[in-house]
Amino acid sequence: MATASKRKHLAGRGEERRRLHKAVDAIVEGANPNDVDSWVRETLVGIALVIRAAHPALDYETGRVISGIDRPHGFFPLNLSWEGAAIHVDTQTADKWIAEGDAALDKRPKPAEVQRVLAALLRPIASISLNPWLMDLAKALDALRLGHVHRIVSRSPTKLHGYEEGPKIWLARKLALEWIEFQRHAKLMTKTEAEREVATSFGIGEGSIKKEWKPKVKVLFGKAVAEEGLKLAETAGRRHRSIQEGLASGRLQKSAVARELEHYGSVYGRQRLDVFAKVYRERKTRSGKRTS
Repeated sequence: MATASKRKHLAGRGEERRRLHKAVDAIVEGANPNDVDSWVRETLVGIALVIRAAHPALDYETGRVISGIDRPHGFFPLNLSWEGAAIHVDTQTADKWIAEGDAALDKRPKPAEVQRVLAALLRPIASISLNPWLMDLAKALDALRLGHVHRIVSRSPTKLHGYEEGPKIWLARKLALEWIEFQRHAKLMTKTEAEREVATSFGIGEGSIKKEWKPKVKVLFGKAVAEEGLKLAETAGRRHRSIQEGLASGRLQKSAVARELEHYGSVYGRQRLDVFAKVYRERKTRSGKRTS
Protein backbone atom coordinates (compact mmCIF):
# COMPACT_ATOMS: atom_id res chain seq x y z
CA MET A 1 0.00 0.00 0.00
CA ALA A 2 2.87 2.32 0.93
CA THR A 3 4.56 1.59 -2.41
CA ALA A 4 1.38 2.40 -4.36
CA SER A 5 0.99 5.63 -2.39
CA LYS A 6 4.60 6.57 -3.11
CA ARG A 7 4.14 5.87 -6.83
CA LYS A 8 1.05 8.09 -6.86
CA HIS A 9 2.96 10.84 -5.05
CA LEU A 10 5.86 10.64 -7.52
CA ALA A 11 3.46 10.66 -10.46
CA GLY A 12 1.86 13.81 -9.04
CA ARG A 13 5.28 15.43 -8.67
CA GLY A 14 6.12 14.44 -12.22
CA GLU A 15 2.95 16.02 -13.57
CA GLU A 16 3.62 19.19 -11.58
CA ARG A 17 7.17 19.31 -12.95
CA ARG A 18 5.95 18.92 -16.55
CA ARG A 19 3.37 21.66 -16.03
CA LEU A 20 6.02 24.01 -14.64
CA HIS A 21 8.45 23.24 -17.47
CA LYS A 22 5.71 23.93 -20.01
CA ALA A 23 4.82 27.20 -18.31
CA VAL A 24 8.45 28.38 -18.19
CA ASP A 25 9.01 27.39 -21.83
CA ALA A 26 5.96 29.42 -22.85
CA ILE A 27 7.18 32.44 -20.86
CA VAL A 28 10.67 32.30 -22.41
CA GLU A 29 9.26 31.67 -25.89
CA GLY A 30 7.43 34.98 -25.74
CA ALA A 31 4.15 36.21 -27.12
CA ASN A 32 2.51 35.36 -30.41
CA PRO A 33 2.09 38.77 -32.11
CA ASN A 34 -1.45 37.76 -33.07
CA ASP A 35 -2.51 36.90 -29.51
CA VAL A 36 -0.45 38.77 -26.95
CA ASP A 37 -3.23 38.71 -24.36
CA SER A 38 -3.28 34.90 -24.35
CA TRP A 39 0.46 34.82 -23.63
CA VAL A 40 0.07 37.38 -20.84
CA ARG A 41 -2.69 35.33 -19.16
CA GLU A 42 -0.71 32.11 -19.48
CA THR A 43 2.41 33.85 -18.12
CA LEU A 44 0.60 35.10 -15.02
CA VAL A 45 -0.82 31.63 -14.43
CA GLY A 46 2.68 30.19 -14.90
CA ILE A 47 4.12 32.57 -12.30
CA ALA A 48 1.34 31.53 -9.93
CA LEU A 49 2.17 27.83 -10.52
CA VAL A 50 5.81 28.47 -9.64
CA ILE A 51 4.78 30.26 -6.45
CA ARG A 52 2.41 27.43 -5.54
CA ALA A 53 5.16 24.86 -6.05
CA ALA A 54 7.46 26.94 -3.85
CA HIS A 55 5.12 26.90 -0.84
CA PRO A 56 7.61 25.12 1.47
CA ALA A 57 10.19 27.85 0.81
CA LEU A 58 7.60 30.57 1.43
CA ASP A 59 6.48 28.80 4.61
CA TYR A 60 10.12 28.55 5.74
CA GLU A 61 10.67 32.30 5.32
CA THR A 62 7.35 33.06 7.02
CA GLY A 63 8.24 30.84 9.97
CA ARG A 64 11.72 32.38 10.16
CA VAL A 65 10.32 35.92 10.42
CA ILE A 66 7.68 34.89 12.96
CA SER A 67 10.40 33.18 15.03
CA GLY A 68 12.28 36.48 15.17
CA ILE A 69 15.35 35.35 13.23
CA ASP A 70 16.72 38.05 10.90
CA ARG A 71 18.31 37.46 7.50
CA PRO A 72 20.86 39.87 5.95
CA HIS A 73 19.51 41.59 2.85
CA GLY A 74 22.43 40.30 0.81
CA PHE A 75 23.05 41.28 -2.81
CA PHE A 76 22.20 40.04 -6.28
CA PRO A 77 25.14 39.84 -8.72
CA LEU A 78 24.77 39.42 -12.46
CA ASN A 79 24.69 35.61 -12.19
CA LEU A 80 21.18 35.97 -10.65
CA SER A 81 22.07 34.34 -7.36
CA TRP A 82 21.37 35.67 -3.87
CA GLU A 83 24.65 36.08 -2.04
CA GLY A 84 25.51 37.32 1.43
CA ALA A 85 22.08 36.40 2.83
CA ALA A 86 22.76 32.89 4.12
CA ILE A 87 21.92 31.90 7.67
CA HIS A 88 22.93 28.70 9.43
CA VAL A 89 20.01 26.46 10.37
CA ASP A 90 19.68 22.77 11.28
CA THR A 91 17.06 20.39 9.89
CA GLN A 92 14.87 20.45 12.98
CA THR A 93 14.70 24.25 13.00
CA ALA A 94 13.98 24.37 9.27
CA ASP A 95 11.12 21.89 9.69
CA LYS A 96 9.82 23.94 12.61
CA TRP A 97 9.82 27.15 10.55
CA ILE A 98 8.05 25.47 7.64
CA ALA A 99 5.37 24.12 9.99
CA GLU A 100 4.95 27.52 11.68
CA GLY A 101 4.77 29.30 8.34
CA ASP A 102 2.12 26.90 7.09
CA ALA A 103 0.10 27.22 10.29
CA ALA A 104 0.24 31.03 10.09
CA LEU A 105 -1.74 30.95 6.84
CA ASP A 106 -4.82 29.76 8.72
CA LYS A 107 -4.37 32.23 11.56
CA ARG A 108 -4.44 36.00 11.55
CA PRO A 109 -1.02 37.21 12.67
CA LYS A 110 -0.58 40.82 13.72
CA PRO A 111 -0.42 43.27 10.77
CA ALA A 112 3.17 44.20 11.63
CA GLU A 113 4.16 40.53 11.41
CA VAL A 114 2.45 40.07 8.06
CA GLN A 115 4.13 43.23 6.72
CA ARG A 116 7.56 41.93 7.70
CA VAL A 117 6.91 38.53 6.15
CA LEU A 118 5.67 39.99 2.87
CA ALA A 119 8.61 42.39 2.71
CA ALA A 120 11.03 39.48 3.29
CA LEU A 121 9.38 37.40 0.55
CA LEU A 122 9.14 40.24 -1.94
CA ARG A 123 12.66 41.63 -1.56
CA PRO A 124 14.58 38.88 -3.42
CA ILE A 125 11.76 38.35 -5.95
CA ALA A 126 11.65 42.08 -6.72
CA SER A 127 15.44 42.40 -6.94
CA ILE A 128 15.85 39.49 -9.35
CA SER A 129 12.83 40.43 -11.46
CA LEU A 130 14.06 44.06 -11.68
CA ASN A 131 10.46 45.18 -11.38
CA PRO A 132 10.54 48.66 -9.80
CA TRP A 133 6.93 48.46 -8.60
CA LEU A 134 7.63 45.27 -6.66
CA MET A 135 10.74 46.89 -5.23
CA ASP A 136 8.66 49.87 -4.16
CA LEU A 137 6.13 47.55 -2.52
CA ALA A 138 8.83 45.71 -0.55
CA LYS A 139 10.23 49.06 0.62
CA ALA A 140 6.74 50.31 1.48
CA LEU A 141 6.03 47.25 3.63
CA ASP A 142 9.34 47.72 5.46
CA ALA A 143 8.62 51.43 5.93
CA LEU A 144 5.34 50.69 7.69
CA ARG A 145 7.34 49.13 10.53
CA LEU A 146 9.09 52.49 10.94
CA GLY A 147 5.80 54.37 11.05
CA HIS A 148 6.04 55.71 7.49
CA VAL A 149 3.23 55.24 4.98
CA HIS A 150 4.69 55.00 1.48
CA ARG A 151 2.59 56.49 -1.32
CA ILE A 152 1.75 53.11 -2.87
CA VAL A 153 0.17 51.80 0.34
CA SER A 154 -1.55 55.04 1.33
CA ARG A 155 -5.33 55.14 1.55
CA SER A 156 -7.24 55.69 -1.67
CA PRO A 157 -8.95 59.10 -1.90
CA THR A 158 -12.14 57.35 -3.03
CA LYS A 159 -15.01 58.31 -0.76
CA LEU A 160 -17.17 55.36 0.27
CA HIS A 161 -19.99 57.38 1.75
CA GLY A 162 -18.47 57.68 5.21
CA TYR A 163 -18.52 54.00 6.12
CA GLU A 164 -15.52 52.59 7.97
CA GLU A 165 -16.24 49.22 6.36
CA GLY A 166 -16.64 50.62 2.85
CA PRO A 167 -15.20 47.63 0.91
CA LYS A 168 -17.47 45.17 2.79
CA ILE A 169 -20.51 47.38 2.27
CA TRP A 170 -19.94 47.75 -1.45
CA LEU A 171 -19.20 44.05 -1.88
CA ALA A 172 -22.55 43.32 -0.20
CA ARG A 173 -24.23 45.67 -2.67
CA LYS A 174 -22.43 44.10 -5.64
CA LEU A 175 -23.51 40.61 -4.58
CA ALA A 176 -27.08 41.83 -4.03
CA LEU A 177 -27.14 43.12 -7.63
CA GLU A 178 -26.03 39.66 -8.78
CA TRP A 179 -28.74 38.11 -6.60
CA ILE A 180 -31.33 40.21 -8.46
CA GLU A 181 -29.90 39.11 -11.82
CA PHE A 182 -30.12 35.45 -10.84
CA GLN A 183 -33.74 35.72 -9.65
CA ARG A 184 -34.96 37.38 -12.84
CA HIS A 185 -33.22 34.94 -15.21
CA ALA A 186 -34.24 31.94 -13.13
CA LYS A 187 -37.81 33.28 -13.46
CA LEU A 188 -38.21 33.09 -9.68
CA MET A 189 -39.12 36.80 -9.58
CA THR A 190 -39.47 39.67 -11.97
CA LYS A 191 -36.69 42.24 -11.92
CA THR A 192 -38.97 44.68 -10.10
CA GLU A 193 -39.90 42.09 -7.49
CA ALA A 194 -36.26 41.14 -6.92
CA GLU A 195 -35.22 44.79 -6.55
CA ARG A 196 -38.07 45.35 -4.09
CA GLU A 197 -36.95 42.30 -2.09
CA VAL A 198 -33.40 43.63 -1.90
CA ALA A 199 -34.55 47.14 -0.99
CA THR A 200 -36.74 45.79 1.81
CA SER A 201 -33.96 43.57 3.18
CA PHE A 202 -31.41 46.38 3.11
CA GLY A 203 -33.86 48.96 4.42
CA ILE A 204 -33.41 51.38 1.52
CA GLY A 205 -35.48 52.91 -1.25
CA GLU A 206 -35.69 50.98 -4.54
CA GLY A 207 -34.41 54.01 -6.43
CA SER A 208 -31.01 53.74 -4.72
CA ILE A 209 -30.33 50.43 -6.44
CA LYS A 210 -30.56 51.88 -9.95
CA LYS A 211 -29.32 55.41 -9.34
CA GLU A 212 -26.50 54.76 -6.88
CA TRP A 213 -25.52 51.11 -6.61
CA LYS A 214 -25.16 50.10 -10.26
CA PRO A 215 -22.96 52.98 -11.49
CA LYS A 216 -20.86 53.06 -8.32
CA VAL A 217 -20.21 49.31 -8.35
CA LYS A 218 -18.80 49.65 -11.89
CA VAL A 219 -16.49 52.44 -10.76
CA LEU A 220 -15.24 50.74 -7.59
CA PHE A 221 -14.81 47.18 -8.90
CA GLY A 222 -14.17 48.03 -12.53
CA LYS A 223 -16.74 47.75 -15.32
CA ALA A 224 -15.44 44.39 -16.58
CA VAL A 225 -15.50 42.79 -13.11
CA ALA A 226 -18.95 44.20 -12.31
CA GLU A 227 -20.38 42.95 -15.60
CA GLU A 228 -18.65 39.57 -15.19
CA GLY A 229 -20.46 39.02 -11.88
CA LEU A 230 -23.82 39.92 -13.43
CA LYS A 231 -23.18 37.65 -16.42
CA LEU A 232 -22.28 34.70 -14.17
CA ALA A 233 -25.47 35.29 -12.20
CA GLU A 234 -27.49 35.43 -15.42
CA THR A 235 -25.94 32.18 -16.68
CA ALA A 236 -26.61 30.51 -13.34
CA GLY A 237 -30.20 31.76 -13.38
CA ARG A 238 -30.81 30.40 -16.87
CA ARG A 239 -29.31 27.05 -15.87
CA HIS A 240 -31.49 26.94 -12.75
CA ARG A 241 -34.59 27.60 -14.85
CA SER A 242 -33.54 24.88 -17.32
CA ILE A 243 -33.14 22.40 -14.46
CA GLN A 244 -36.55 23.24 -13.01
CA GLU A 245 -38.17 22.80 -16.43
CA GLY A 246 -36.35 19.49 -16.85
CA LEU A 247 -37.58 18.27 -13.48
CA ALA A 248 -41.15 19.37 -14.24
CA SER A 249 -41.15 17.54 -17.59
CA GLY A 250 -39.49 14.41 -16.24
CA ARG A 251 -36.41 14.80 -18.42
CA LEU A 252 -34.21 15.14 -15.34
CA GLN A 253 -34.04 13.23 -12.07
CA LYS A 254 -33.59 15.33 -8.95
CA SER A 255 -30.75 13.10 -7.76
CA ALA A 256 -28.79 13.99 -10.91
CA VAL A 257 -28.98 17.74 -10.30
CA ALA A 258 -29.26 17.88 -6.51
CA ARG A 259 -25.72 19.17 -6.07
CA GLU A 260 -26.24 21.95 -8.63
CA LEU A 261 -29.47 23.05 -6.98
CA GLU A 262 -27.78 23.04 -3.59
CA HIS A 263 -25.02 25.25 -4.99
CA TYR A 264 -27.48 27.75 -6.47
CA GLY A 265 -29.39 27.83 -3.21
CA SER A 266 -26.24 28.55 -1.21
CA VAL A 267 -25.07 31.33 -3.56
CA TYR A 268 -28.38 32.91 -4.61
CA GLY A 269 -30.89 31.74 -2.01
CA ARG A 270 -32.85 33.89 0.40
CA GLN A 271 -30.47 33.16 3.28
CA ARG A 272 -27.60 34.50 1.19
CA LEU A 273 -29.46 37.77 0.63
CA ASP A 274 -30.04 38.02 4.38
CA VAL A 275 -26.26 37.76 4.91
CA PHE A 276 -25.58 40.65 2.50
CA ALA A 277 -28.32 42.72 4.08
CA LYS A 278 -27.02 42.10 7.60
CA VAL A 279 -23.55 43.32 6.60
CA TYR A 280 -25.13 46.51 5.28
CA ARG A 281 -27.53 47.09 8.17
CA GLU A 282 -24.78 46.63 10.76
CA ARG A 283 -22.36 48.99 9.06
CA LYS A 284 -20.41 51.59 11.01
CA THR A 285 -20.14 55.28 10.19
CA ARG A 286 -16.85 57.14 10.54
CA SER A 287 -17.80 57.96 14.11
CA GLY A 288 -17.61 54.24 14.81
CA LYS A 289 -21.31 53.97 15.67
CA ARG A 290 -23.57 51.26 14.26
CA THR A 291 -26.37 52.57 12.07
CA SER A 292 -28.89 49.95 13.07
